Amino acid sequence: MIVQPPMSKTRLDMVDRAFSKMDKTGDGVINVQDLKLAYNVSQHPKYLSGEKTADELLKKFLDVFQPSDTNLDDEVISSSSSVNFLKWPKY
Repeated sequence: MIVQPPMSKTRLDMVDRAFSKMDKTGDGVINVQDLKLAYNVSQHPKYLSGEKTADELLKKFLDVFQPSDTNLDDEVISSSSSVNFLKWPKY
């Protein structure tokens, strides 16, 4: 088990600012609708090839932030899940 020190206030503030910028609807979660307003996937190779739809690519992006033990809908990022994602290194 790896023990990480708490995130600094500066880093937590940065995470909050980034989360707020992506939460286009201001409802406290980031979902596919927010991402559609923030990102353009039209040049993604899997979108261009027809292998994936825009919604599928955006949902895949959301999956990166969701811990496997979450009680939230799989298609949203909460502020706390974004902090937890950035707190721990991925191995």
